[in-house]
Amino acid sequence: MRARVVISVIAVAISACGGTVVETTSPVVSSSSVAPATTTAATTTKSPATTTSTTVIAADIVEPLEIPRLDNGLPATFVGVTYDGEAVEVDTPTGEVLRSIGRMERPNESDDEGGGVAAIQQVWRTSEQSWYVVSECCEPAAGTIHYVEPAAVLTPLGPDESLMSFGWTVAPSPFDDRLVTLGYVVEVSRVGSEPEVAIPLDQGDGLYYPSGVAAWDPDGSGISWLSEDWDAGRVTVVRLALTEPDAEPTSVGLDWVAGDQWLDGLGARSDGNLVAFRNTPDDDPESPAAPFTEGVVFSTDGEIVATFPVEAGSLWGGYDPSGRFLIYTDGDNNVRWQGLGQSGELAEGFIHASW
Repeated sequence: MRARVVISVIAVAISACGGTVVETTSPVVSSSSVAPATTTAATTTKSPATTTSTTVIAADIVEPLEIPRLDNGLPATFVGVTYDGEAVEVDTPTGEVLRSIGRMERPNESDDEGGGVAAIQQVWRTSEQSWYVVSECCEPAAGTIHYVEPAAVLTPLGPDESLMSFGWTVAPSPFDDRLVTLGYVVEVSRVGSEPEVAIPLDQGDGLYYPSGVAAWDPDGSGISWLSEDWDAGRVTVVRLALTEPDAEPTSVGLDWVAGDQWLDGLGARSDGNLVAFRNTPDDDPESPAAPFTEGVVFSTDGEIVATFPVEAGSLWGGYDPSGRFLIYTDGDNNVRWQGLGQSGELAEGFIHASW
């Protein structure tokens, strides 16, 4: 289970559901083009930080932050991980790399079985764009998250030389500089500060290890994440209210998933519905439906609302702070976006991208 969580996927099954429904609203015209990823190099050093709190603090910011945007509404830049493992910031309309965030690959540091290689897997940034947040794969099992200031570049330094914490994935708050980190503990915190929320997870009480990334409610009142109820054999969506200091996490089973399929990612649209990617593995090469990936829209009550097409093998990136524009990478390492009934391709040669 831990290995599947680290790569942000979860094996689940799905019962049959109806036809495909594509969400459409007011159109937006893409001005993007495709450009190969290029990279640069530099160095920096950070101070260590640790976090250990269990206090729940109510969320009081309900409007998403304003970020630099193009005329068509798309964020002006995005961050991503290139196919050769470098985290970079990219110009949205041209697909050109604007700067290097860093590289963590240390190919000579591996154990006898070939494990333990450190490389960048995913990258995000806080919504007010004061920090880049880098997920290092694959050891330790607890996961390593690095924090990089805008003027700095991450390099293969020891753990005591970089600002870091433990976890697998991070979801920036659309409203301020907070982050939700999923790992052995679900935490809500600011970079370098004690967590405002810290929920240890284990294999009891219906709270199992999470997968994917967390989603923020559009009004900032709570967070949600995916998990797998091993006892019941089903995927659940877990929600924690941030506006209630004594609130406990609640979970809802996703009855439309079961068996050999899995969900990737999680995000909240501006209308409050949750979105993830549902995958059918290529277990039966003769089946025209495998492999297959589609976007799934569902309510916080776990009811499926709609589906929409994405390319086979697509990997979740996330929504911009407004909850209108989704970014992701397809099975051919292209960065793509969808939103307001339109879609486009932004760049080539990436394994992950986020706004």
